Amino acid sequence: VNKEFTIPYSEIPGIESQSETTLKRIMRAAVENGAVKIVPERFERVYYNWIDNLRDWCISRQIWYGHRIPVWYCLGCKHISVDAEVKSKWFLVRHGETEGNIKEITQGHSDSPLTAEGRKQVKMAAEKLKNQDIGIIISSDLGRARETAEIISEVTNTEVVYDPELRERHMGQAEGITYQERRDRFGSYLKHYDKTAGDIETSQKLEERVAKAFAAHKNTHGHRNVVIVSHGSSLRLLIKNIRKLTFEETAQLPAYQNAEVLSLDVLKSPCTNCGGDLFEQDPDTLDTWFSSGLWTFSTLGWPNKTDDLINYHPTDVLETGYDILFFWVARMILMTGFCLGQIPFRNVYLHGLVRDAKGRKMSKSLGNVLDPLLMTEKYGADAARLSLIIGAAPGNDVKLSEDRVRGYKHFANKIWNITRFVLENSDTASSASLRGPSEFSAVDSPTSTNSPSPRLASKAVSLSQIDQELISEAEDVAKKVSEYIDSFRLDLAADTLYHFIWHRFADEIIEESKEILKGDDSAAAESRRYTLYVILDICLKLLHPFMPFVTEAIWQRLPNKDRELLMISKWPS
Repeated sequence: VNKEFTIPYSEIPGIESQSETTLKRIMRAAVENGAVKIVPERFERVYYNWIDNLRDWCISRQIWYGHRIPVWYCLGCKHISVDAEVKSKWFLVRHGETEGNIKEITQGHSDSPLTAEGRKQVKMAAEKLKNQDIGIIISSDLGRARETAEIISEVTNTEVVYDPELRERHMGQAEGITYQERRDRFGSYLKHYDKTAGDIETSQKLEERVAKAFAAHKNTHGHRNVVIVSHGSSLRLLIKNIRKLTFEETAQLPAYQNAEVLSLDVLKSPCTNCGGDLFEQDPDTLDTWFSSGLWTFSTLGWPNKTDDLINYHPTDVLETGYDILFFWVARMILMTGFCLGQIPFRNVYLHGLVRDAKGRKMSKSLGNVLDPLLMTEKYGADAARLSLIIGAAPGNDVKLSEDRVRGYKHFANKIWNITRFVLENSDTASSASLRGPSEFSAVDSPTSTNSPSPRLASKAVSLSQIDQELISEAEDVAKKVSEYIDSFRLDLAADTLYHFIWHRFADEIIEESKEILKGDDSAAAESRRYTLYVILDICLKLLHPFMPFVTEAIWQRLPNKDRELLMISKWPS
């Protein structure tokens, strides 16, 4: 992280193209020079503290989770190829456990069926191969290999062909006797390569047989992903031939386990050292944070200069928890700066952690976890969403309880009641189709219109002075909410809406409207009906980002609207 290198291209303020820099400088410059803004600002100090004390970072791990390291080793000469293009994949699979294996009976070309455990092993291997786009399965024609190939074929929906050249070693007089009897009578044939006791097939003959078969199939099917199903000794000696090992080195290879899968890659570009095309990818994986650090551009087609990469990178906002500011955010800035010479995003919005009503971290051991799916089922998704937004300032933890979620369920009901009142008193619609949230079903087919916005209705409405002021008040709320959203104060935006809709719109404006709507002044009533509809229209649009489900359900029942879907309607100005 402190090693200097020449960055070929840079849009990062303070880091010039073709200049000498380090990974540390890239991360610091991106934030220090204002290209990336962190919200809340106080976390910039935390960010700098991490960067200034950054030490070298191991980017690999030895557990099979995440992206495998894009490094391949030539199986013929061990030459390294980086970021190569794979032409096809070859998977070598040993058959599953047999009854002969359990009884330690020498099988050779004789046979015994797979055990229940053996079939289970093969099914697990088949699941690994399920999404590998297998083109063909080539199997030994012995029963235990056939059974293995058929299970893999069923899971992968792939054709199987059988080749007797992929059989196990012919054990001659040793077939059908126990391993111990075989050792006593013939010795350890594995110690001999080109000769053995009795009529047991030599290792040299077995190697020549399976290597010739493999080469022929690779010549025919080299463009496809292929599964080879064979036997332990056959696969060991095939690997010996491919890797050009001595017999002594082959003896050091780990024994093939039941239904074990070994992956080999055929690369489009042969080895520049020996001309071979068979490679094995490094088994290690990239560190989790290294992999996720590539997220902003790897998902857009990089390293190719795709339209998506040109149009959508860098992005505007990354939203994440403050607890991974360094583990993820800083590394995304590092990776994007190094690979593209850009910033990954312009703004970082850090939310707090969700804690229980007493401020404790939620954990199963404490039994204080609120299941969001259960809360959604009981009180609705909108109530669950709003409970996580109101009162949750950027970077601050939020205390969550079931009572809190339940409270916002009442708010959702209030919005339905407001809408019912407005439509009951509207000239343009009846409230008959507007049901409560508990009755609303996704299978309903509400009639949608492309009618103009009520503010643009063709019928002229003469608004009273007070109604003009009420509409202006709602527009001022829209302006205030917009400013809060633009400054990432989502908590204040939602809180402002909550109080305006419940306490101002429902408790005061609607209550005052009841007398006007029942009165004898038809002009005043018409003005007020129009005003209520306009305020409802504004409130639904402003609420939609916070409570998308209830607002969209209500929107579908409005007679006049500027778009069929609330999600794409014009934001109030």
